Formats: sequence, C-alpha cells, structure tokens
Amino acid sequence: MIRATVLALLIAIGSSLPSKADTPLLIFAAASMTNAVQEMADAFEAAGYGPTITVFDSTSRAARQIQQGAPAHVFISANSQWAEWLVACGIGDKASRRAIAGNELVLIGTSLDESTAMAPTKSPFGPDHSGLSRGRIAIADPIGVPAGVYAREALMAVKAWQLVQDRLVQGDTVRTVLNWVRTGTAPVGIVYATDAAIVDDVDVLATIPDTLHGPIVYEALAVTSATSKAYDFLAFLSSPEGSTILMSHGFATPPDANPSDGSHPEAECG
Repeated sequence: MIRATVLALLIAIGSSLPSKADTPLLIFAAASMTNAVQEMADAFEAAGYGPTITVFDSTSRAARQIQQGAPAHVFISANSQWAEWLVACGIGDKASRRAIAGNELVLIGTSLDESTAMAPTKSPFGPDHSGLSRGRIAIADPIGVPAGVYAREALMAVKAWQLVQDRLVQGDTVRTVLNWVRTGTAPVGIVYATDAAIVDDVDVLATIPDTLHGPIVYEALAVTSATSKAYDFLAFLSSPEGSTILMSHGFATPPDANPSDGSHPEAECG
C-alpha cells in the first residue's frame, strides 16, 4: 500500500524514467482488485506490451496520491465517484473512463469461531438484525473507502447504523477488514464477495442485497499525462481476455450506472 514515503519514492522514480517504450506502466488499483489486476498486468506483459508496476491501496488513498503527484498511468477505482473526482481535478482522462466490473457485499465470520455461526434462516439485514447484535463489526472506512461507503449505506437502509456504530472497527482497505475477521480481531465484517472467496478460513454468513446500497461498479481510466501504453492496457481490460480474468476472480459484469453523473467526493483538488 502507498504511504507518504512510498509516494515520494514513486515521484522520484517517475521523474527519472526515460521516455522509452520499455518504461514501466504504473497501475494504481483498488485493493479489492489485487489478484485480478495483477494477473491482468502479468498477461499484458506476456503479450509483449512491456513491463508494468502495480500499486494496490484503498481507492480514496490511491486517487489522492495520484492527485498529489504519484506518477500513475492507469487508475482503477472501486466506485465511480473517485474516478469522477480525478476527472474533475483535470488529472483523469474523461474519454478513457469506463466501467469494467461489478461485485457484491457479504457479511463474513471466521470459521475458527463457532460463536459467529448463524442459522441459515436468519438474515443479519432482516428486521431482527441477527448477526449484528454481538461483538465488534469490521468495515472499511465508511467515508472515503468504497467498500465502507456501501456497507454504511446497507446498514442505514435496514436502520442498523445507530445500533452498531459504537462497535464498528474501521479498516483503511477492505483487505484489512478481511484480515481482521480472519485473525479474530472482529467476529464479523463486511467485505466484497471477491475478497471472501480468496481465503478458506472465513464463512460467508449472508449476501447483502444490492437494493440496500448504491451499485458497486469498478471504473478504470488513464491519467491525462499517460502514454499510449495506458490506453492499450485499458483496451486489454475491456477485451474478452480481460473480462475472462475478471470473471475468474468472481467479479460480475458492471451494473447499469451513469458514469458521468457529476458526483464525486467532497475533496479539494489542490
């Protein structure tokens, strides 16, 4: 994950890279896309497009680091708002922006702790809020991280936000939330279905209905200063091979959403 010192290093690297075809393509992507995007970057290299460097972090932090000067060429966001923000800041190329995948939210608990087990007929997002009534609940940051924003929307939709707010533990990425549940830091957590699928020591306790939150849509775009290789990678993302890789990691086709609705986080560009 990017931190301030890493940002400075990337800026230094970016300023020293030669303007040649073998200059690495720098891809900043949402943490939940780690496995899928890494496989795509490897396939892109294998196809003869040259080297890539992948950086995975929360969508919000990756977007802010790009805005602060990190020499990214491609940005892959876990929602449309942060992609829109980079466009509004004049950093993201609006014409290159595209929806590439969808996902689901799930409630997870560790299979090592029988106390998290729930009767299959109970829904944690039903009227009785079963599964949300005990212990700490891990979610990603509900203000800036898309997975946390979606989780907050779902909890508010079933009028459970006030019930659980003082028991929330908030992670900087959705993968942090996954690891907290795996290690028992929190008995339950809300993550993407694709995150739960990469480990075998957590149970999916419930799938959260998509009617309880905004559409989960992953978007990709090129940074305005990017070379043609960034556009080649975006084309690869949208190609049948790219779609096959995404689907193999559990991602869905992107839901219907307006990618140009003008909404973006309340964050300063300068």
